[in-house]
Amino acid sequence: MERVVVTGIGIVSAIGMGVDEFWINAVKGRDGITKIERFDTAPYRSDMGGEIKDFAPYTKRLYPESLGRVSQYAASAARLAYEDADACNIYDIAGASVFMGTGIGEAGELKRARYSADMGTAM
Repeated sequence: MERVVVTGIGIVSAIGMGVDEFWINAVKGRDGITKIERFDTAPYRSDMGGEIKDFAPYTKRLYPESLGRVSQYAASAARLAYEDADACNIYDIAGASVFMGTGIGEAGELKRARYSADMGTAM
C-alpha cells in the first residue's frame, strides 16, 4: 500500500473559501444552504442549495474566462492547497500543473454548446 501525505488543503465551498473561512463557518454551524440565484429553479422540486456566492477565481496564471465555473472552483482550490502547503517557498510554481477531467463536462458549458449548435453559430 502506498502512503499518502496531505500537505495542503484548498477549499471552495458554500460556507467559505480557504481553510480559515470554511472552518470558522463550520464551527458556527453554518451550512451554506440558501435560495439558489444562479439559475431558474422553477423546473425543479427545490430552490435551495449550497451555492457558492460572490466567487472570484483565485488563480495567478490561468485565464478564468476560458474555464467553466466548476473548473474555476477546482483551479482555485488547487492554488489554495498549494499555498496552504507552503509549497511556494519550496518549489518553483512554474513547474507545477493541475490536470482535471470530467466524465460529462460542465453542465453550463454543455448547455451553451448545445444552444450554439441549435442556433447554427460557433461558440
